[in-house]
Amino acid sequence: MKQLIAILALVFTIHESKAQIYYARQVATATYSSYSGKYIWESPSYENIKFTVQGNKIYLENQAASVYTVSSKLTDNTNSDNTHEIDYQATNKNGVSCVVKWYTYPDGSMRMYIQFSDCALLYVFI
Repeated sequence: MKQLIAILALVFTIHESKAQIYYARQVATATYSSYSGKYIWESPSYENIKFTVQGNKIYLENQAASVYTVSSKLTDNTNSDNTHEIDYQATNKNGVSCVVKWYTYPDGSMRMYIQFSDCALLYVFI
């Protein structure tokens, strides 16, 4: 039994450490309007930003070398149109709290929103 537990722990560790690579093709930024209670989005720019997801970390190869640490899953839903949404509580590399929202659409495309109290970022993966 102890050997089985040790093997399962090793398999879980190897699975958790495997990196997943994604490339964002569009990026948009927004500022939060306290007047309207909504994010005001700017026009997206076309980019090629590499994302590496490994364990509870999301690494971006952007100018800021952003790193987000996911601490807990907030929601995990499949909507009526078969869009899969997962929301995570997270912090950036400076310790600022944010919410990471990951959407996977039926056509295979994905979007990730990173929402702070005063601004947000949108990454579109194709």
